[in-house]
Amino acid sequence: MKILYIGDYLEGKQAVGGSTLYQTSLANGISKTDEVYFLGYGGLDRTGKCYVTFKKRSRISIYSVVNSPFLDYTNCDPKLFVECQQVHDLFLKVISKVKPDIIHIHHLSFPISIIDSIGIPIITTIHNYMHVCSQINLMYNGIERCSDFEDGRKCTKCSTPVFAVNEQYFKYVRFKTFIERHRIGFLDDFAKPIVRIFHDNNAGENRNITDFHSEFSAEDFVDRRTHLLASLNKMTFIHCSSSYLMRYLASYGVNKSKLRLIPMTAESLNHVKPKTLCEMKYPVTFGYFGGANVNKGIDILIPAFRKLDKQRARLILSGPGVKKVQVSVGDLNIMINSNLSNINEIFSKIDVGIVPSVWDETFGIIGIELNNARIPIIGSNIGGIPQWLENGVNGFLTEPGNIDDLTAKMQMFVDDPSLIARFQLKMIPWKRMDDHIKEIQALYTEALNSLVASTRI
Repeated sequence: MKILYIGDYLEGKQAVGGSTLYQTSLANGISKTDEVYFLGYGGLDRTGKCYVTFKKRSRISIYSVVNSPFLDYTNCDPKLFVECQQVHDLFLKVISKVKPDIIHIHHLSFPISIIDSIGIPIITTIHNYMHVCSQINLMYNGIERCSDFEDGRKCTKCSTPVFAVNEQYFKYVRFKTFIERHRIGFLDDFAKPIVRIFHDNNAGENRNITDFHSEFSAEDFVDRRTHLLASLNKMTFIHCSSSYLMRYLASYGVNKSKLRLIPMTAESLNHVKPKTLCEMKYPVTFGYFGGANVNKGIDILIPAFRKLDKQRARLILSGPGVKKVQVSVGDLNIMINSNLSNINEIFSKIDVGIVPSVWDETFGIIGIELNNARIPIIGSNIGGIPQWLENGVNGFLTEPGNIDDLTAKMQMFVDDPSLIARFQLKMIPWKRMDDHIKEIQALYTEALNSLVASTRI
């Protein structure tokens, strides 16, 4: 079987974030038995011309669209998702060359007009809310949940949160594209610390939003949402990682018969080592992995932790941008760790994981990693988090954004550290990638069978 993935295939230190880790893990696993192709972004160069490059990585063939107008997909013209002839033609050219049996979409980095041009089963995995929200995370200006886009009017005043894509970033992408194309290894090594500094300096920061106003109209954003939601109903199946996602999409008129619930997993679980039973000791160490991003709940976590006895509680902050937090924590018992390269080393230092997200997480890979390390978790009762966090079984759910509730749940472990071991005894390992691959392959078979059945009618 030939599968064409539309998304990002990144390896090593480039593979960051749950969505990218999942795509890469899935592709690596599927490629053991099937032909795997990727089609996605390919960086920028000075020509400005949109074209396709090709490279081979082990068993995987990768096609990349250079200078794609969808690279900054949170700020591109909403009309591009409906029609963009240049990208449309490039995608069709690759599809005609590969002749896939299945197309599996992870990133909507193309005009949806393509869907009507091919007679191939299409599956899409929902990683974010881009079909509804141009900023993909349902966060208004990155600081509050958005439940009503006011017929597009709020979209015109909503700037890119979390990671602002600016000219400095584009210069780096052009440089990275150049050294990859010409295989200049020593320049690649030189580039790594530069991008790390850039990422740390930008993570968690928002643009100046006081005078922000989009160049696109409210009607543009309404049309974008209308067409993208309609495109979901043209898919063969829609892969959702949580029951919450299924309910959310159905509330917008997505056909329930197309929704398939298959919770995610990650290849990283193969390397996570389960901890031994925790001993009664102080301080109780809490661990957070969301970086300095507001939507991951760091602005809730710090004041919640501040209420605990610093002699009996410690907090380790990990992820991009957390070094900046150090200046604001004063004499709190907080350690900073911006390097996530050795997850087991970090896990060995913490007793309880904290996932205090304030946005509607579609799943949350860090949660299942903590679970398989036998680390009890305190997480927000929001989005897909309850899919893997069962209150009272492998941790506690808290009201999202509620500082007092988060403090109370953390205080329970501080008051009684033996609670950690009691949770550990109840924790059940999450499924591995090999098991998940069988579930996805079964979905591919179902999609192919549905195509055959429809042609007989």
